[in-house]
Amino acid sequence: MNSYKRFGNRWTVNEVLSLQREYELLGWTIQEIADKHERSVKAILFKLETEGFIDSWKDARGFDMESYTASFETNRNDTNEDCDDTDEELSSRVWCLEVAVNDIKDMIQQLINTSSSSSTLSTEKKFNTRRTQVVEQH
Repeated sequence: MNSYKRFGNRWTVNEVLSLQREYELLGWTIQEIADKHERSVKAILFKLETEGFIDSWKDARGFDMESYTASFETNRNDTNEDCDDTDEELSSRVWCLEVAVNDIKDMIQQLINTSSSSSTLSTEKKFNTRRTQVVEQH
């Protein structure tokens, strides 16, 4: 389970503005920002990069890729006991996503079919109307 309270939540406009202020104006480190926003260091880095506040992670103030990678490896080795639970949770999430994608696919197909049939009907109607007009003129 993830210990970050805001994990998976969308970023609000106010939160992004706060992120920019803390990073650019106040000069906070990535870890300080992560603690304040209750998000992971990785989430903060991704958001800083996608918003254009940094060009890459290596440019981020107060972030050391080597120590981050080392801590990740240490945490990964410490949590080997939880791998089965994580795999089950991941499998469940993947299954839910597959179901959602199939539902979306079905909805799109219905829209296409509805759109095709209505445009075919309107094309036929226009053709028949024009044909009637031509026949009436002769």
